[in-house]
Formats: sequence, structure tokens, C-alpha cells
Amino acid sequence: MSGRIVFHIGFQKTGTTWIQRTLAGNPRPVGKRVGLAMRGPDTRALQVACLRWIAEPGDGTMAEVRAEAAAMGARLRAMPQPVALLSDETLVGRNIAGPTGDMVQWAEALLPEICAALAPELTDVVCYTREPGAWFASVHNQAVKIRRETRGLDEFVAAMPFHPGWDAITARIAAAVAPVPLTVVAMEEDAASPGGLGAALFAMLGLGSVTGRLKTPAAPANPSLPPAALELMLALNRSDLDGATLAQVRPLVLGNRDAIEKPRAKDG
Repeated sequence: MSGRIVFHIGFQKTGTTWIQRTLAGNPRPVGKRVGLAMRGPDTRALQVACLRWIAEPGDGTMAEVRAEAAAMGARLRAMPQPVALLSDETLVGRNIAGPTGDMVQWAEALLPEICAALAPELTDVVCYTREPGAWFASVHNQAVKIRRETRGLDEFVAAMPFHPGWDAITARIAAAVAPVPLTVVAMEEDAASPGGLGAALFAMLGLGSVTGRLKTPAAPANPSLPPAALELMLALNRSDLDGATLAQVRPLVLGNRDAIEKPRAKDG
């Protein structure tokens, strides 16, 4: 049975999927040491409960979160490895803001409930951060690709209810998960380390001795659109195309993202 649980909360667009794919892609060295419950089927029930509370905050939906968190805690404790990892950035929201608040506010409400369900085996909570400009650009790019965002980057950022002054944000997260310690990892520094992106978390999981030998993904699973493809997707989002037609066109843009170029100015 796992005597120790580590909770990786994201944040979104800070290399979370890359880290999850690296762990999943190395079953032999990782599986001996760490039990994994990562975004996907393993966390679906808890994810759905958290997203339902985000959409409709209330006692009833929070009770669902507590029940699913308790079930997750039981599953993690039953894993045969000495350490169990829960990693799902969507537990604090798929978007960074919405009608009922923003991801920091949602985290302040949801994380205490999840952490309580994982105690006393929960020893560490980990979150990754990213340079604010790059983080907002990546979040905006994702919204354009998937959520029919129509605003340009500057307008998108100006409308956000918070800005990533990470010290203030992580202080609020640390208060939410206390007394469990919060470890904050800068994505860029982690990626530049000898072990590559994920090294800080892997070391915390007891994988430090094998980190350099882990196979990493060949390419990002969800790369940002390059500038020309982003402009085209924004134009399509702003058009009067109905949702069904846009859903058919979107994969064409995403699949040809690197072939789409800005028209060249004609020579005089």
C-alpha cells in the first residue's frame, strides 16, 4: 500500500501534459516506484465532480467533490507502490476564468477538500508556474483553438480577473493546501535542468536516479498555433460559421498549422 501521496495540481499550460506523458511512457522504471492517477480515466469521476461544482457552486455539488475525493484517496492508498501521484490540472478548472470565478478562487475552495481526503498520506502538493507573458499567450492560444475565443491577446489579457504575479497566487494556494507544504516549480528552470522538464517532480517521487533515462515524448501533444494559423483561427471564430461547420474546419487548420503562412506582399 502507498504510504505517501503527492498531488500535482498543474497549473494548465505549464508542461503538465508533457510530464504526465513522460511518466505514462515509462511503465517499467516508473511503475515499480510510483502509482499513477493522472488526467484521464483515472481521475474522471473526481474531475467531473470538480467541474460540476465550478459550474454550479453549492453544498450539493461540493458534497459530490468530497465523495469522489474520498474514493480517490482510497484508490491511491491501495496502490502497491510506495508513492502514489495524483496529477490533473483540470481539477481546478478547464478555463482560467468563468461565470463563477477564476482558477485561483476555485482552487481555494476545492483544494482543501481534496487534500483533506488524501490525508494523512498526502505529503506534498506541487504546482508549476511559467513566465507570465508566455503563460497568458499559451492560454489564449488554447482558447482560440478549442473554445472559439474571438479576442486578440491584449484584449484577452485585459479581461482576465487576475494576472499571474505568481508569488501572490501561490501564496493563496499554499494557504489552501496547508498544513501540507506547497512546492512551486518554475517551468523554464525545470526544463533547463539536466533532467529536463518534470525533473523536480520526478525527484520528489523518488525517481531521481532514473530521471535521465526516462523516454520523453517525441513532440508536444497540444502545441500552440503559429502566428499565421492563429490569425486564421481567430478570423474563423469571429465569422458567422455555425458551430458544426467550425468543428469541421478546425481540424483542417490544426492539422496544417505549420503550412499556413501569411500572404506575402506583392512586389511593387
